[in-house]
Amino acid sequence: MADVVASWSGTSSGNALRGRTQVAGGSAGYGVFACADGGWITLAVISEDHFWQAVCDGLDLAPDLRGLGHLERLDRFADCQRAITDAVAQLTRADALERLTRAGAPVAPVYDPAEMAADEQFRARGVVFDAGDGTARLGFPARLSEHPVREPGATPAVDGDADGWSQA
Repeated sequence: MADVVASWSGTSSGNALRGRTQVAGGSAGYGVFACADGGWITLAVISEDHFWQAVCDGLDLAPDLRGLGHLERLDRFADCQRAITDAVAQLTRADALERLTRAGAPVAPVYDPAEMAADEQFRARGVVFDAGDGTARLGFPARLSEHPVREPGATPAVDGDADGWSQA
């Protein structure tokens, strides 16, 4: 886990290996944003200029923001996030997703549980199953070459698997 965190610090927390000493507030264009209709979207720009430019194009952000490089976006994090927040707040989730996807931005909807359970991609990949009782269930997400995905068993009742076991 420490290896992963160290690898992230170079892109999202101030470019430590570039000798940058100013602490960054975060990566502009990375986060969850509220839409006008109560829906939410998530964006995943970290350091990639082309993704940042796509966000600016999709949301019609000010031209001076579109030209900012990664380090400049770190310095202007609050301004950049505010511009995204304000722009997304004027759009429905469907409109925001359509505009940002068309522009090539790394965007996805934030699902409620029912939307997640109905997502075709999750169902096709075996992440979501229909349980025998008609409810949606989550499967194990890891894929192993020797053991195919299988549907999970029934959910036990509260303390249903505690026979012969007692708490001390």
